[in-house]
Amino acid sequence: LQRIQHPSVVEQFIRMATPVLRQEPELVLAEAVSAELGRLDRQLMLDGTRPLTSRSDSTLMTRTQPVRRGTIPSARALPADPLLTEARPLLERAQRLDPIRAEATVRLGRVLSRLHEDKQALAALRKVPELTADADLRYLPHLFEAAIHERADRADDAIAAYRSALTALPGAHTASLLLALRLHGGGDHEEAAVIVDRSLASPPVADPWQSYLTPGLRHWPTRIASRSVSSPGKH
Repeated sequence: LQRIQHPSVVEQFIRMATPVLRQEPELVLAEAVSAELGRLDRQLMLDGTRPLTSRSDSTLMTRTQPVRRGTIPSARALPADPLLTEARPLLERAQRLDPIRAEATVRLGRVLSRLHEDKQALAALRKVPELTADADLRYLPHLFEAAIHERADRADDAIAAYRSALTALPGAHTASLLLALRLHGGGDHEEAAVIVDRSLASPPVADPWQSYLTPGLRHWPTRIASRSVSSPGKH
């Protein structure tokens, strides 16, 4: 619903579910994510950026566009949004619940970054690796940390963060492209070309940034399979 309906519709469904599922961790996270993403699509359009969706995007941008701040949405100085202020306490609450602690911490770090509270954002993002072994959730904090460094023109720190992201999830499209762009902009054309060639030649990797706007979607195949196993013969 978050992707196809107005945020008020999502909020209505959350209110309907709350009396029945009040203590369900995923409902707590859903409420926080609804607040976080309520206007993210519009911010992406205003900022002129979006999650990259194909390898043709990678080739085009690497060959024709200079490095610029804001390649990751919100690396540029967008104004603080009241919805983000609302999301903060909801994500802090979600952080206290074990099953969703790691994802809530990732999202809290990003919200704090978008509120330009960079010190707190980095502290949150750097906690994530000790909370989970999930490669997707270990990848995103490095990508968001790089965005903070890009905004502050700390090129070396941004490069280090991109490299850490690729250590967490080798071959990930967004980190590969942004690292190549940053290296190319700094004059290291040879390594930038190697990274792009390696990314284009390797099997596709599901990049968690590309599904950030559809949280939970990555869990659907496993959950559907689980229901099928638990309910044989039912369709």
